[in-house]
Amino acid sequence: MKYKLVSVILLMFVLVIPCQSKMKKLAQTGYQFMKIGMSARAEALAGTYTMIGDDVNSIFYNPAGLSQITSKYQVVAHRTQWIADISYNAFAASYNLGKLGVIGIHFTGVDYGELVGTRVAVTEQGYVETGNVDVGAFYGGLAYARQLTDKFFIAGQVKYASEHLGSSLISPVDTPEEIVENKTNGLAFDFGTIYYTGLKDLRLGINIRNFSREIAYQEYGFQMPLIFQIGFAMEMLQLFSSDTETHSLTLALDAVHPRDYTERISLGAEYWFVDMIALRAGYLFNHDTNGLSAGVGVKKDLGGFGLVVDYAFSQSEYFDSVNRLSLGFVF
Repeated sequence: MKYKLVSVILLMFVLVIPCQSKMKKLAQTGYQFMKIGMSARAEALAGTYTMIGDDVNSIFYNPAGLSQITSKYQVVAHRTQWIADISYNAFAASYNLGKLGVIGIHFTGVDYGELVGTRVAVTEQGYVETGNVDVGAFYGGLAYARQLTDKFFIAGQVKYASEHLGSSLISPVDTPEEIVENKTNGLAFDFGTIYYTGLKDLRLGINIRNFSREIAYQEYGFQMPLIFQIGFAMEMLQLFSSDTETHSLTLALDAVHPRDYTERISLGAEYWFVDMIALRAGYLFNHDTNGLSAGVGVKKDLGGFGLVVDYAFSQSEYFDSVNRLSLGFVF
Protein backbone atom coordinates (compact mmCIF):
# COMPACT_ATOMS: atom_id res chain seq x y z
CA MET A 1 0.00 0.00 0.00
CA LYS A 2 2.87 2.40 0.79
CA TYR A 3 4.35 1.81 -2.66
CA LYS A 4 1.00 2.63 -4.27
CA LEU A 5 0.78 5.90 -2.35
CA VAL A 6 4.34 6.87 -3.31
CA SER A 7 3.56 6.12 -6.97
CA VAL A 8 0.49 8.35 -6.91
CA ILE A 9 2.42 11.21 -5.29
CA LEU A 10 5.18 10.92 -7.90
CA LEU A 11 2.58 10.98 -10.68
CA MET A 12 1.12 14.17 -9.23
CA PHE A 13 4.56 15.83 -9.28
CA VAL A 14 5.07 14.75 -12.89
CA LEU A 15 1.83 16.54 -13.77
CA VAL A 16 2.65 19.65 -11.74
CA ILE A 17 6.18 20.33 -13.04
CA PRO A 18 5.23 21.01 -16.71
CA CYS A 19 2.61 23.49 -15.52
CA GLN A 20 5.31 25.78 -14.14
CA SER A 21 6.48 26.57 -17.68
CA LYS A 22 5.71 29.88 -19.36
CA MET A 23 2.14 30.27 -20.60
CA LYS A 24 1.46 30.48 -24.28
CA LYS A 25 -1.71 30.61 -26.27
CA LEU A 26 -2.26 27.56 -28.44
CA ALA A 27 -5.53 27.91 -30.33
CA GLN A 28 -8.59 30.05 -30.82
CA THR A 29 -11.82 29.32 -28.96
CA GLY A 30 -15.06 31.19 -28.47
CA TYR A 31 -17.96 31.00 -26.02
CA GLN A 32 -15.61 31.87 -23.16
CA PHE A 33 -18.58 32.08 -20.78
CA MET A 34 -18.64 28.26 -20.76
CA LYS A 35 -15.27 28.24 -18.95
CA ILE A 36 -16.53 30.16 -15.91
CA GLY A 37 -17.18 27.95 -12.89
CA MET A 38 -20.64 28.21 -11.34
CA SER A 39 -20.52 26.30 -8.04
CA ALA A 40 -19.35 28.19 -4.94
CA ARG A 41 -18.21 24.90 -3.40
CA ALA A 42 -16.12 23.97 -6.42
CA GLU A 43 -14.66 27.45 -7.04
CA ALA A 44 -13.61 27.80 -3.39
CA LEU A 45 -11.36 24.83 -4.29
CA ALA A 46 -10.05 26.70 -7.37
CA GLY A 47 -12.27 24.52 -9.53
CA THR A 48 -10.62 21.31 -8.31
CA TYR A 49 -13.85 19.33 -8.58
CA THR A 50 -13.15 16.54 -11.06
CA MET A 51 -12.85 13.95 -8.25
CA ILE A 52 -14.27 15.75 -5.19
CA GLY A 53 -17.66 16.31 -6.81
CA ASP A 54 -20.32 14.00 -5.34
CA ASP A 55 -23.43 16.17 -5.70
CA VAL A 56 -25.52 17.96 -8.32
CA ASN A 57 -22.74 20.56 -8.80
CA SER A 58 -20.76 17.84 -10.59
CA ILE A 59 -22.84 18.43 -13.71
CA PHE A 60 -20.78 21.62 -14.33
CA TYR A 61 -17.38 19.91 -13.83
CA ASN A 62 -17.40 16.12 -14.14
CA PRO A 63 -20.87 14.59 -14.64
CA ALA A 64 -19.59 11.22 -13.38
CA GLY A 65 -19.87 12.69 -9.88
CA LEU A 66 -23.65 12.58 -10.23
CA SER A 67 -23.51 8.79 -9.95
CA GLN A 68 -22.32 9.14 -6.32
CA ILE A 69 -25.50 10.96 -5.25
CA THR A 70 -27.51 8.95 -2.71
CA SER A 71 -30.52 11.27 -2.25
CA LYS A 72 -33.59 11.14 -4.51
CA TYR A 73 -33.54 14.79 -5.59
CA GLN A 74 -31.03 17.62 -5.45
CA VAL A 75 -31.61 21.20 -6.61
CA VAL A 76 -29.13 24.09 -6.56
CA ALA A 77 -29.03 27.72 -7.68
CA HIS A 78 -25.84 29.73 -8.25
CA ARG A 79 -25.07 33.42 -8.46
CA THR A 80 -21.67 34.64 -9.67
CA GLN A 81 -20.76 38.33 -9.73
CA TRP A 82 -18.06 38.35 -12.41
CA ILE A 83 -15.75 41.14 -13.54
CA ALA A 84 -16.85 44.25 -15.51
CA ASP A 85 -20.45 44.09 -14.19
CA ILE A 86 -20.97 40.69 -15.83
CA SER A 87 -23.07 38.26 -13.81
CA TYR A 88 -23.99 34.60 -14.13
CA ASN A 89 -27.09 32.85 -12.85
CA ALA A 90 -27.24 29.07 -12.96
CA PHE A 91 -29.59 26.28 -11.95
CA ALA A 92 -29.11 22.51 -11.74
CA ALA A 93 -31.19 19.55 -10.58
CA SER A 94 -30.68 15.80 -10.33
CA TYR A 95 -32.97 12.79 -10.02
CA ASN A 96 -31.77 9.44 -8.69
CA LEU A 97 -33.09 6.45 -10.68
CA GLY A 98 -31.65 3.91 -8.25
CA LYS A 99 -29.72 1.11 -9.96
CA LEU A 100 -30.42 2.69 -13.35
CA GLY A 101 -28.25 5.71 -12.53
CA VAL A 102 -28.75 9.45 -12.06
CA ILE A 103 -29.94 12.08 -14.52
CA GLY A 104 -29.29 15.80 -14.24
CA ILE A 105 -30.21 19.02 -15.99
CA HIS A 106 -28.74 22.50 -15.77
CA PHE A 107 -29.06 25.98 -17.25
CA THR A 108 -26.75 29.00 -17.11
CA GLY A 109 -27.58 32.53 -18.24
CA VAL A 110 -25.10 35.36 -18.75
CA ASP A 111 -25.93 39.03 -18.17
CA TYR A 112 -23.32 41.31 -19.80
CA GLY A 113 -24.89 44.46 -18.38
CA GLU A 114 -25.72 47.58 -20.37
CA LEU A 115 -23.63 48.19 -23.49
CA VAL A 116 -24.02 51.24 -25.72
CA GLY A 117 -23.48 50.76 -29.44
CA THR A 118 -21.66 53.23 -31.69
CA ARG A 119 -21.18 53.77 -35.40
CA VAL A 120 -18.49 55.65 -37.32
CA ALA A 121 -19.78 59.05 -38.40
CA VAL A 122 -18.53 62.44 -39.54
CA THR A 123 -18.92 64.18 -36.19
CA GLU A 124 -16.61 65.89 -33.72
CA GLN A 125 -16.29 62.63 -31.80
CA GLY A 126 -15.97 60.52 -34.94
CA TYR A 127 -18.98 58.39 -34.04
CA VAL A 128 -22.64 58.41 -33.09
CA GLU A 129 -24.42 56.31 -30.50
CA THR A 130 -26.92 53.77 -31.79
CA GLY A 131 -28.59 52.82 -28.51
CA ASN A 132 -28.15 49.84 -26.23
CA VAL A 133 -26.75 46.69 -27.78
CA ASP A 134 -28.71 43.49 -27.22
CA VAL A 135 -26.08 41.00 -26.02
CA GLY A 136 -26.38 37.81 -24.01
CA ALA A 137 -25.54 34.15 -23.81
CA PHE A 138 -26.78 30.95 -22.24
CA TYR A 139 -26.19 27.23 -22.22
CA GLY A 140 -27.92 24.22 -20.74
CA GLY A 141 -27.50 20.48 -20.70
CA LEU A 142 -28.79 17.03 -19.91
CA ALA A 143 -26.50 14.49 -18.23
CA TYR A 144 -26.69 10.80 -17.38
CA ALA A 145 -24.36 9.07 -14.91
CA ARG A 146 -24.14 5.49 -13.70
CA GLN A 147 -22.09 3.34 -11.37
CA LEU A 148 -20.85 0.38 -13.42
CA THR A 149 -18.97 -1.45 -10.63
CA ASP A 150 -18.16 -0.77 -6.99
CA LYS A 151 -15.10 1.19 -8.17
CA PHE A 152 -15.96 2.63 -11.58
CA PHE A 153 -18.37 5.48 -12.43
CA ILE A 154 -19.09 6.92 -15.86
CA ALA A 155 -21.21 9.73 -17.35
CA GLY A 156 -22.00 11.66 -20.49
CA GLN A 157 -23.69 14.97 -21.19
CA VAL A 158 -25.07 16.90 -24.16
CA LYS A 159 -25.24 20.70 -23.99
CA TYR A 160 -26.77 23.43 -26.12
CA ALA A 161 -25.17 26.88 -26.11
CA SER A 162 -26.13 30.16 -27.75
CA GLU A 163 -24.63 33.65 -27.90
CA HIS A 164 -26.01 36.92 -29.28
CA LEU A 165 -23.63 39.88 -29.74
CA GLY A 166 -26.01 42.44 -31.15
CA SER A 167 -26.22 43.35 -34.82
CA SER A 168 -23.89 44.83 -37.43
CA LEU A 169 -24.59 47.25 -40.24
CA ILE A 170 -22.74 46.07 -43.35
CA SER A 171 -22.27 48.60 -46.16
CA PRO A 172 -20.41 47.01 -49.08
CA VAL A 173 -19.49 49.30 -52.00
CA ASP A 174 -22.30 49.77 -54.56
CA THR A 175 -24.70 47.51 -52.62
CA PRO A 176 -27.55 48.27 -50.21
CA GLU A 177 -26.86 48.36 -46.48
CA GLU A 178 -27.63 45.16 -44.62
CA ILE A 179 -28.19 44.52 -40.93
CA VAL A 180 -26.73 41.17 -39.80
CA GLU A 181 -27.59 39.59 -36.46
CA ASN A 182 -24.47 38.31 -34.69
CA LYS A 183 -26.03 35.18 -33.24
CA THR A 184 -24.65 31.65 -33.11
CA ASN A 185 -25.49 28.38 -31.37
CA GLY A 186 -24.37 24.79 -31.27
CA LEU A 187 -24.13 21.50 -29.41
CA ALA A 188 -21.32 20.37 -27.13
CA PHE A 189 -20.60 17.07 -25.38
CA ASP A 190 -19.00 16.12 -22.05
CA PHE A 191 -17.62 12.77 -20.91
CA GLY A 192 -16.35 11.83 -17.46
CA THR A 193 -15.15 8.90 -15.34
CA ILE A 194 -14.23 8.21 -11.71
CA TYR A 195 -12.20 5.19 -10.58
CA TYR A 196 -11.54 4.17 -6.97
CA THR A 197 -8.08 2.57 -6.81
CA GLY A 198 -8.60 0.51 -3.64
CA LEU A 199 -5.98 2.51 -1.72
CA LYS A 200 -8.27 3.86 1.01
CA ASP A 201 -10.66 6.14 -0.92
CA LEU A 202 -8.10 7.42 -3.43
CA ARG A 203 -9.86 8.03 -6.72
CA LEU A 204 -8.77 9.27 -10.08
CA GLY A 205 -10.45 9.90 -13.38
CA ILE A 206 -10.75 12.02 -16.48
CA ASN A 207 -13.17 14.58 -17.81
CA ILE A 208 -13.60 16.02 -21.31
CA ARG A 209 -15.78 19.13 -21.62
CA ASN A 210 -17.19 21.17 -24.49
CA PHE A 211 -16.33 18.92 -27.44
CA SER A 212 -18.04 20.59 -30.39
CA ARG A 213 -18.04 21.30 -34.11
CA GLU A 214 -16.79 24.60 -35.49
CA ILE A 215 -19.03 27.66 -35.12
CA ALA A 216 -18.68 30.87 -37.13
CA TYR A 217 -19.54 34.57 -36.94
CA GLN A 218 -19.65 35.59 -40.60
CA GLU A 219 -16.58 33.85 -42.09
CA TYR A 220 -14.51 33.58 -38.88
CA GLY A 221 -14.81 30.13 -37.30
CA PHE A 222 -13.96 28.85 -33.83
CA GLN A 223 -14.73 25.96 -31.50
CA MET A 224 -16.16 25.95 -28.00
CA PRO A 225 -13.53 25.92 -25.19
CA LEU A 226 -12.52 22.26 -25.20
CA ILE A 227 -11.02 21.18 -21.84
CA PHE A 228 -9.36 17.90 -20.88
CA GLN A 229 -8.80 17.15 -17.18
CA ILE A 230 -7.20 14.44 -15.05
CA GLY A 231 -8.12 14.48 -11.37
CA PHE A 232 -7.05 12.91 -8.07
CA ALA A 233 -8.65 13.11 -4.62
CA MET A 234 -8.24 11.40 -1.26
CA GLU A 235 -9.50 11.71 2.33
CA MET A 236 -6.23 12.30 4.18
CA LEU A 237 -7.29 11.88 7.83
CA GLN A 238 -8.15 8.21 7.20
CA LEU A 239 -4.42 7.58 6.94
CA PHE A 240 -4.10 8.41 10.64
CA SER A 241 -7.51 7.57 12.13
CA SER A 242 -10.52 5.39 11.35
CA ASP A 243 -12.92 8.05 12.70
CA THR A 244 -13.69 10.41 9.82
CA GLU A 245 -17.28 11.20 10.84
CA THR A 246 -16.31 14.12 13.11
CA HIS A 247 -13.46 15.49 11.02
CA SER A 248 -12.59 14.93 7.38
CA LEU A 249 -10.00 16.56 5.13
CA THR A 250 -9.99 15.87 1.41
CA LEU A 251 -7.09 16.93 -0.79
CA ALA A 252 -7.52 17.08 -4.55
CA LEU A 253 -5.47 17.87 -7.63
CA ASP A 254 -6.66 18.54 -11.17
CA ALA A 255 -4.35 18.68 -14.18
CA VAL A 256 -6.11 20.85 -16.76
CA HIS A 257 -5.33 20.98 -20.48
CA PRO A 258 -7.44 23.69 -22.18
CA ARG A 259 -7.47 24.04 -25.95
CA ASP A 260 -6.46 27.70 -25.90
CA TYR A 261 -3.68 27.73 -23.28
CA THR A 262 -0.91 25.54 -21.90
CA GLU A 263 -1.52 23.12 -19.04
CA ARG A 264 -2.64 24.28 -15.62
CA ILE A 265 -2.79 22.70 -12.18
CA SER A 266 -5.42 23.37 -9.53
CA LEU A 267 -5.09 22.24 -5.92
CA GLY A 268 -7.92 22.16 -3.42
CA ALA A 269 -8.53 21.19 0.20
CA GLU A 270 -11.93 20.72 1.86
CA TYR A 271 -12.37 20.26 5.62
CA TRP A 272 -15.69 19.12 7.12
CA PHE A 273 -16.68 19.24 10.79
CA VAL A 274 -19.43 16.69 11.65
CA ASP A 275 -20.58 16.94 8.04
CA MET A 276 -22.19 20.30 8.82
CA ILE A 277 -19.57 23.04 8.42
CA ALA A 278 -16.99 23.13 5.64
CA LEU A 279 -13.84 25.22 5.19
CA ARG A 280 -12.28 25.28 1.72
CA ALA A 281 -9.23 26.68 -0.01
CA GLY A 282 -7.60 26.26 -3.39
CA TYR A 283 -4.94 27.60 -5.72
CA LEU A 284 -4.78 27.73 -9.50
CA PHE A 285 -1.25 27.52 -10.96
CA ASN A 286 -0.09 28.92 -14.31
CA HIS A 287 -3.10 31.18 -14.71
CA ASP A 288 -2.78 34.76 -15.96
CA THR A 289 -5.36 36.36 -13.64
CA ASN A 290 -6.57 33.95 -10.95
CA GLY A 291 -4.74 32.26 -8.09
CA LEU A 292 -5.96 31.91 -4.52
CA SER A 293 -9.55 31.07 -3.61
CA ALA A 294 -11.37 30.20 -0.39
CA GLY A 295 -14.86 29.64 0.95
CA VAL A 296 -17.20 28.15 3.51
CA GLY A 297 -20.21 25.86 3.42
CA VAL A 298 -23.03 24.84 5.75
CA LYS A 299 -25.36 21.84 5.67
CA LYS A 300 -28.53 21.70 7.75
CA ASP A 301 -31.19 19.01 8.05
CA LEU A 302 -34.57 20.73 8.25
CA GLY A 303 -36.72 17.66 8.68
CA GLY A 304 -38.15 16.81 5.28
CA PHE A 305 -35.19 18.15 3.34
CA GLY A 306 -31.63 19.34 3.65
CA LEU A 307 -30.39 22.89 3.10
CA VAL A 308 -26.92 23.60 1.68
CA VAL A 309 -25.39 27.10 1.52
CA ASP A 310 -21.94 27.76 0.03
CA TYR A 311 -19.87 30.90 -0.46
CA ALA A 312 -16.63 31.35 -2.40
CA PHE A 313 -14.12 34.17 -2.85
CA SER A 314 -11.68 34.09 -5.77
CA GLN A 315 -8.73 36.46 -5.98
CA SER A 316 -8.06 38.25 -9.26
CA GLU A 317 -4.80 40.02 -10.09
CA TYR A 318 -6.07 42.70 -12.45
CA PHE A 319 -9.80 42.89 -11.71
CA ASP A 320 -12.11 42.98 -8.73
CA SER A 321 -12.28 39.75 -6.76
CA VAL A 322 -15.09 37.39 -7.68
CA ASN A 323 -17.82 36.37 -5.22
CA ARG A 324 -20.08 33.35 -5.62
CA LEU A 325 -23.09 32.17 -3.65
CA SER A 326 -24.90 28.83 -3.98
CA LEU A 327 -28.13 27.67 -2.40
CA GLY A 328 -29.11 24.01 -2.59
CA PHE A 329 -31.83 21.64 -1.40
CA VAL A 330 -31.63 17.87 -0.88
CA PHE A 331 -34.73 15.67 -0.75
